[in-house]
Amino acid sequence: MIECDDWAKVRAGAAAETAAARRHERVDDERKPGGVTAHYTTPGYLDRSRWLGFHQQFTLLRDTGAREILEIGPGTGVVSAALRACGLRVVTVDIDPGTRPDVVADVRRLAGAFPAASFDAVAAFEVLEHLAFDDAALALEQMAAVTRSHAVVSVPYSGMTWHLAVRMFTLNKDHPLNLGLRLPAFWRRRPMCDEHQWEPGLRDRPLADFRRLLARRFEIEREELLSDTLSQVFFVLQRRQDRPA
Repeated sequence: MIECDDWAKVRAGAAAETAAARRHERVDDERKPGGVTAHYTTPGYLDRSRWLGFHQQFTLLRDTGAREILEIGPGTGVVSAALRACGLRVVTVDIDPGTRPDVVADVRRLAGAFPAASFDAVAAFEVLEHLAFDDAALALEQMAAVTRSHAVVSVPYSGMTWHLAVRMFTLNKDHPLNLGLRLPAFWRRRPMCDEHQWEPGLRDRPLADFRRLLARRFEIEREELLSDTLSQVFFVLQRRQDRPA
């Protein structure tokens, strides 16, 4: 069983000692950069929809009941900090040391960085679209290998949104009544963001393709769009227990 503190406080030189056995590098406090990669802290990045996304990520992970969580691509660290504040054990992993992860590793090689079934849940928010589609499939295989139960993922959903928020009446204290429709961008072949290799909703990449990719190793328990903007699609997944991790 991996304790969060074991990964966050690795002794100096431990990465060099284990490099031959594991294809990852642990990062201790002295080697972490002073701040996260600048991209994640610009005003344009931290807009209203981003904070709504953080809330949805936090809520979906908390609702799985997981106590030990692996977050792939922590970005600003907002979600992992909130989960830790709730008493959950969170390990962060990223190929970019600029995000100050607990472990520097490639999502396509998680099994080389962590023992099988190490976590109750594994999260990858806005990560998989940065990989080629075949590599995203490999990443999901690796996520299935290190989770005991759940995975929660999100990807951007390319398209146009018709949206109406009615704030005169609320279904509960947290959310207004939201009505919206997301039309896939079937007229486009390339993502709007140059860093993305693909996005569900594009002409050659319907959302059904991504669902089939998820279904190779997971059961889809829940699927929902980001409230308000409908620009991201979230999946709560249960690892298929009838297949080897």
